[in-house]
Amino acid sequence: MKWNSEKILSISAILISIGTFVVFAYQTSLMRKEQHMSVYPHLQFTNYQNYSRYYKYVLTNKGVGPAIVTFSDVYINGKSKGQDLASYLRDIVIKRNDSIYFTSSNISKGLFIAEKESIELVLLSGENSYNNSVKLYEYIHNDSLEFIINYESIYGKKWKISNKIDLPIKIE
Repeated sequence: MKWNSEKILSISAILISIGTFVVFAYQTSLMRKEQHMSVYPHLQFTNYQNYSRYYKYVLTNKGVGPAIVTFSDVYINGKSKGQDLASYLRDIVIKRNDSIYFTSSNISKGLFIAEKESIELVLLSGENSYNNSVKLYEYIHNDSLEFIINYESIYGKKWKISNKIDLPIKIE
């Protein structure tokens, strides 16, 4: 087999093409990983104006990118109630014959929470008093109640948030 300049140039061109393809594939992989890591929705529960007539309990997406709710439920002493926080609170207020007036928002599967968006889960309304604010706060923050929301990013990364924990927990 004779090596002439044409064969050496041809083989060199093929090797350079293969090397370019490998580098391109690696860069694409890195870009995809970076893109997935840059989307991190971070849901957080917050109390505003505790113990006042203007009390509200808010769910906010403080992360980067939208959150898509995949599950929400209220648990009492570890047992599922099969409802969201708003429905549970309405039932409790009616059951205890309290005259607490509040507006609420339901959290259900498929809800899309945009980046920096806030949802007022519970907001005192009407002629409420300090005592009603205290009752509502205690209904939400009693030891037996846990409100859980599972959500995911647009890339399918999954997290869980609860009124009992401060940070989202990644679900594998």
